[in-house]
Amino acid sequence: MRRVGCTLVICPVVAVIQWAQEIERHTAKGSARVLLYHGARRGSQKYDFDTFDFVVTTYSTIEADYRKHIMPPKIRCEYCNKQFYPEKLKIHLRYYCGPDALRTEKQAKQKSKKWSDTKVKGKGKGKGKRKNGIEEEEEEDFEELGSKSRGKSPLHSVRWERIILDEAHFIKDRRCNTARAVFALESEYKWALSGTPLQNRVGELYSLYIATPILYGSASFEGRRAMTLLKEKVLKGIVLRRTKIGRAADLALPPKTVTLRRDSFDRNEMEFYEALYTQSCTQFDSYVVAGTLLNNYAHIFDLLTRLRQAVDHPYLVAFSKTAESQEGCKNQQNGAMESQCGICHELAEDVVVTSCDHVFCKTCLMEYSATLGNVSCPSCSKPLTVDLTTENSRRKVPANLKGGKRSGILARLQSLADFKTSTKIDALREEIRNMIEHDGSAKGIVFSQFTSFLDLIEFSLQRSGIKCVQLNGKMNMVEKGRAIDTFINDPDCRIFLMSLKAGGVALNLTVASHVFLMDPWWNPAVESQAQDRIHRIGQFKPIRSTRFVIKDTVEERILQLQEKKQLVFDG
Repeated sequence: MRRVGCTLVICPVVAVIQWAQEIERHTAKGSARVLLYHGARRGSQKYDFDTFDFVVTTYSTIEADYRKHIMPPKIRCEYCNKQFYPEKLKIHLRYYCGPDALRTEKQAKQKSKKWSDTKVKGKGKGKGKRKNGIEEEEEEDFEELGSKSRGKSPLHSVRWERIILDEAHFIKDRRCNTARAVFALESEYKWALSGTPLQNRVGELYSLYIATPILYGSASFEGRRAMTLLKEKVLKGIVLRRTKIGRAADLALPPKTVTLRRDSFDRNEMEFYEALYTQSCTQFDSYVVAGTLLNNYAHIFDLLTRLRQAVDHPYLVAFSKTAESQEGCKNQQNGAMESQCGICHELAEDVVVTSCDHVFCKTCLMEYSATLGNVSCPSCSKPLTVDLTTENSRRKVPANLKGGKRSGILARLQSLADFKTSTKIDALREEIRNMIEHDGSAKGIVFSQFTSFLDLIEFSLQRSGIKCVQLNGKMNMVEKGRAIDTFINDPDCRIFLMSLKAGGVALNLTVASHVFLMDPWWNPAVESQAQDRIHRIGQFKPIRSTRFVIKDTVEERILQLQEKKQLVFDG
């Protein structure tokens, strides 16, 4: 394998431009040659990596090239005409398709979600459009990846001097194709950078043990003894740990204050939430009575998501259902449709499409799989036959997908003049007013898991005269860069509304000094990553992070789950 003397940097999409800027900032002018290896047309060009010092790419790009060039091609099922990888085709034929297919006892108990029969009519596969002079990138269709002509992946055909994984926990699941794509790369040195290497369980460290593979059968221990051996025998020789507390003298970071703000519903919100909670309990009890509780995790997760959305704002539940019922008569008149995630019921960010034609956010599906250990589709319970990661959330969704959604929630409201805020939005506006009164130049970042909630917040803030910008997973790399640049350089832009999935990692936003976390996430490490967007080198103002929770709701149970996971991380 040909050796090259440059460094390959693999990072999230949102950090590509920032990596290029940081390299330019910390090197002599014109001394570092940087290649951004990204975009749908990258494969049509030939690269001489030896002419560059740094090659910056994304996890999704690595994974897409791995699928296209290295993974075995897909095979078409003779009964349904769908394409599957060889190992998945065996499962498909055994349980789901063909004259000899039999559903197992467990599968027979699983309740399939009822999706609208309306088919989304797209405009077909485009070759990329130009908007305002900027080319919108479109990644390869997942049904076609692995089926094209085989060849050498440019990134996998050379031996690198050094590989740097930024936010290395992106490969925490060693079974996913993103991790396999990274493992297939060869280099002299490997660096894995992460502020939160543990997200759910200790086993996630396996993917980061990139020096020498761990051999099975060498030893087996449990409990404290196992953790001691892991720390002393395995991690000690490869981990360089630098905590903010341990390096406080060098970093000289300002203090960070984290506040948990607990508010109570008003009367109308409480009635809405209690009605939804009662309905959810009834559904849950029906699974218990039928003895199918363990077979319907996906639907239970769906009930929890609805409750969490109702805590943020009743509109997130009420108007999403109204929009879904109104969609049927409009879909045939419109081609450019967005798709709704089958887990969080938001417009999908970083779209993942299963072979059963269901759409999910990449992060939602990864968290669902990591939390429940499930490898079946959350919507129809069929085995997942698609990897949990993909690139380019702006790519067009195939026309036969189920669960299409039109534009944002504001377009679905009956009248913006009658718009009502929620307890959380009122609490946020109060905190922002206090921030501005205390420091006239202060800026803040608002994180939420639901982009529809960010739309409601944006409307409320703009109506109050507060300028803000938004970053979410539906934006391409250029649009994200433009939003970041506006927030950093425009003194009148006080608030950055950010999707926790799209902007909670990799960014350097020390221009802000306040973080507002609107809804707790199942994983405390994700929230820690979000707070660290501003509490890092280059920050000189004291940091204040406010977490919003509504009393006597499902959010308090999520906080208890966070505390249990935090004990694992601290150990």
